Amino acid sequence: MVKITDEGASSSTHRWDYDVFLSFRGEDTRNNFTSHLYKALCDKGINTFIDDSLQKGEEISKELVKAIESSMISIVIFSKNFASSTWCLNELVKILECRSNGQWVLPIFYKVKASEIRKQEGEDNPFRIALAKHEEKFKDDREKVQRWRKTLTDAADLSGFPYNDGYTESENLWYWGNREIVQQESEEFEQRSRIWRYEDAHKLLTGNMGSKKIRSIMLLSPERIEVSLKANEANFL
Repeated sequence: MVKITDEGASSSTHRWDYDVFLSFRGEDTRNNFTSHLYKALCDKGINTFIDDSLQKGEEISKELVKAIESSMISIVIFSKNFASSTWCLNELVKILECRSNGQWVLPIFYKVKASEIRKQEGEDNPFRIALAKHEEKFKDDREKVQRWRKTLTDAADLSGFPYNDGYTESENLWYWGNREIVQQESEEFEQRSRIWRYEDAHKLLTGNMGSKKIRSIMLLSPERIEVSLKANEANFL
């Protein structure tokens, strides 16, 4: 992976195994929104991890921990019963921990409001109800529940995408996908917020040498590559 900015260059030896990790409550969205989103990402050549197994036990598996750590982006699909699953909550804790490694977290609020997750208040708030039940169950480990509460609040504070019940699901996928992940395949390179493929980045770089249009470019390649920018008279690995 190579990261190049107009102020200079920095490099990292970290290599992602996946472009995207999907975190979701299976009973809420596995067979509708999440499956459609997964297909949309895969159709665009975006390497996406999805857990197809039934979640069992309180703690997430070592395989899932590794998948989260090796994913460049985590998309968290918050839904009504998300917080009722300790598996989902522990997964979310790990996802936010990985933000310190430069990973990107995108929340989707599927038929729930960010404020419900952030405030955890209100008699009918499913997140308040779920956390109250966890406090009763884990009365000897209140720190665990407090960690879940804080993690939910922190995640809800991130810039995300609401699912609008006034549209069909396909329309929501089109709107959301084109604003971020799927939009990266646009032929208008200058309109993209992120570049995914080496070939695209090379085209953009060679077309803008010496300009200040390029703020940051991250290149992912199966092999080590060398990029030469004559404008800076330097080589980056």
